[in-house]
Amino acid sequence: MSQIKNKFISIMIICTMLSTILPCIGFAQEGATVYLTVENLTLSTDDGAPWEGKLLDNVEIEITEGETKIADVIAEGIENGGYTQTGADMGYISEINGLDEFAATESAGWMITLNDWFISAGIDAFYVSDGDYVSVMFTSVGYGLGIQESHLAVGAPLQGHMHRGADEVHLAGESAAEIFDRVTLYIAT
Repeated sequence: MSQIKNKFISIMIICTMLSTILPCIGFAQEGATVYLTVENLTLSTDDGAPWEGKLLDNVEIEITEGETKIADVIAEGIENGGYTQTGADMGYISEINGLDEFAATESAGWMITLNDWFISAGIDAFYVSDGDYVSVMFTSVGYGLGIQESHLAVGAPLQGHMHRGADEVHLAGESAAEIFDRVTLYIAT
């Protein structure tokens, strides 16, 4: 009887250990796809840019979900397209296909969005998931100014796809819409 009891207790301990460890393990999903756009709509070739327009337009990049960062998507997409970039390996894009971050002004550079939201840290800090959209846009004015105007000038929304609403973007398990509602309620009261 004591042997059965010991085996039972051992099995229970193993099950308890597994139940605490398994949720911590990320199960990677292979065969997932992310869409990459790289564009310069704010500095013309007449003004000194080596290229203008869309270098890549919603190019499909195969990723392993939970393991691939924005930096990896940008580097792979640009390389696969036969273009060059500087900085993805360091988390900050400083040049794409000869268009340097300071080509127009000292505050000009590359702005990145993930699912139509500007990212708030380096491109090596964000992981992508199946169906995500990554856009890399040059701003000649700086700090993102000029990007919205260039999209309005061609009659397109900011990214041209605006595919996700605030209720579909989740931050720490809570949708952006829920966060906005809570913040709005707090400000209103």
